[in-house]
Amino acid sequence: MYWFFIVLGIIILSFSLSNPVYNLIFKKKIKLNLLFDISLRIVFFILAIITIFFGLYLESIY
Repeated sequence: MYWFFIVLGIIILSFSLSNPVYNLIFKKKIKLNLLFDISLRIVFFILAIITIFFGLYLESIY
């Protein structure tokens, strides 16, 4: 169960940090200005860190 959250967090982290993955997934579908683009990447980064740490928390419980 906790592996799901860790892998999901890594996938979300790749959305925020990897420019080719971000362009492939989001840039082709949504055209945003620079401010919203940066804000979306920051939100993805924070969400990924929270998801990874939640998975690690679940791992420490079991």
